[in-house]
Amino acid sequence: MDWSIYDWKQAHEGDRFFMLRTGDENAGIIFRGVFVSEPYEDEDWAGTSKRKHYISIDCYDAVPADKKPMLGVETLERHIPEINWRSGHSGELLSPDVVMKLVNLYTEFVELEIDDDDEEEKDFDNNPSHGDHWECVCDSSDLENTIIVFAKILTKRGSPDLHGNTDDFDEKGNVVNVPTIGVKYVKEGVGIQGIILCHTEENELRSLFPAFYDGTAIELELTKIDEFSNGVEAVLTGENEHGELRFHNIDYYAWRNKYNIGEKYTFQIAALAYKAEVVSEEGREFEICGDDAIKFYTELGNEVEYLEDGSVKPIKFGAAELVALLQNDDAYPSDGEFQSPIQGRVSTKDFFGCPLYRIPILVLRDVESEGTEIPLYAKSNFFDHKPRSGEPVRGYLWLTGRLEKDELS
Repeated sequence: MDWSIYDWKQAHEGDRFFMLRTGDENAGIIFRGVFVSEPYEDEDWAGTSKRKHYISIDCYDAVPADKKPMLGVETLERHIPEINWRSGHSGELLSPDVVMKLVNLYTEFVELEIDDDDEEEKDFDNNPSHGDHWECVCDSSDLENTIIVFAKILTKRGSPDLHGNTDDFDEKGNVVNVPTIGVKYVKEGVGIQGIILCHTEENELRSLFPAFYDGTAIELELTKIDEFSNGVEAVLTGENEHGELRFHNIDYYAWRNKYNIGEKYTFQIAALAYKAEVVSEEGREFEICGDDAIKFYTELGNEVEYLEDGSVKPIKFGAAELVALLQNDDAYPSDGEFQSPIQGRVSTKDFFGCPLYRIPILVLRDVESEGTEIPLYAKSNFFDHKPRSGEPVRGYLWLTGRLEKDELS
């Protein structure tokens, strides 16, 4: 949003700010942010004939208007008494010493509290649908009927895959062991996967999802199994010396009783994009400014550098070669946010009328590894041109995997 600013000559794009509320029992820091423009002149927001200066701002960690902020005015006065926290006018330029005190207070009272709240909300969702996965490979305007069409294609043209078993209930409510069978229909590495429960009276299609069968073989030590309530699907967590991957195991129904935590298995890993884009030229570098830059300088043991206007010199980073996979949502652990330079030729695959790009990206890159290449499938209409080798791409994905071979047979 835009905010009127009194001492506008001292404000610059990239400066960080803390917004202070005064005058009532909820006084304190109510949000923080960054200036995203230089100051500009415009009409008075109050409707007078005077001209005022404004600046565009981004805001983070906002406190609800009827709540007392965690960094209240009493705490501010106790730890930083050199500032008058109970009055003011449209901003005050803070000294580097005050900035560091305020950053440390914010970390202690606000960020740690936010992290604790996030941890309480992260419970595994053991009853998800695959609707959002189908939206990644087809027209979502009539998703329900589209999924029915895919189910008919699978049952008419699909071929049996692996066999397994699971616990289920009979018509009297008793727990019974039911044979399961996978059915798949594959064209050029992409296809439809179904899991069928073979009841005595009739078969039941228990799960249906898009699947990919040309993943990269990666050996992982199995560290966790999050099983779905349907008993035939799970998210597996595995790790090797370069990092951790959490993926939807598409043939869990066959091996669910034979997996052992702590043992190593080789899985073929692939990914499906919920959203993807080529990173713009402007997005291939970033900088940290203001109090974040001060913190970066001091934590490295360096002196803080300043520009001629007195503002902190930003620290710039290039990100064209950045490789990252962040799987931080425990409710949906196989999902993640990614970025990677494209590792080779991008090809086009047809998913039953929906064109997908097969994009080779990197995961598991650390100081000891150049990374592991896996295929990412993404709708072609995510992009304004066919992605090229070397271009950085980013977005959100669903990671999937299956055993490379019948290791457990």
